[in-house]
Amino acid sequence: MIHLNVPRRKIELSEYSVQYPKLFQHERAMILDYASEIVEEIEHVGSTAIPNIIGKPTIDMVVKLRKDITLDNCVEIFTAINYNFISSLVGYRPKRRIFWKGSSDHHKFHVHAVENQSPDWELLIKFRDKLIKSEKLKRRYESIKFMLKDQDEYDVGSYIAGKDDFFWEVVNDS
Repeated sequence: MIHLNVPRRKIELSEYSVQYPKLFQHERAMILDYASEIVEEIEHVGSTAIPNIIGKPTIDMVVKLRKDITLDNCVEIFTAINYNFISSLVGYRPKRRIFWKGSSDHHKFHVHAVENQSPDWELLIKFRDKLIKSEKLKRRYESIKFMLKDQDEYDVGSYIAGKDDFFWEVVNDS
């Protein structure tokens, strides 16, 4: 498995909350207020976008940048609105710039910024939509998350990388 150089923090898994869509909408509005010059679209992805699934209580968003904006151009804007850039993930996810907001031991929000024509935009949305439609996929994803957490509840890097095979299985299945 790939080793990611990210700080260790406790992996918390919790039941889905009906507050997640509201938290997303509020944060989406804030981002658009301050970064509309670089943002074309924002979608809610990850487990908090999938009703009735257990996951980390972190609101994940994929942000599609405007056509004239590169990934490196967005770093300054997101850090200016209190997002922390995770530079150590650039090698792992070269087509994204990933940011977190919250506290170092509890990330409340993640932004996955992608360039306008990046396939990552479609892939993250496809993964979300397939899980929304399938109870079987939801349960499998939950079991993977619990297994990874049980291996080391502070190893966030292994938790992130350990879900990759399932992600690719889901998005590559027509």
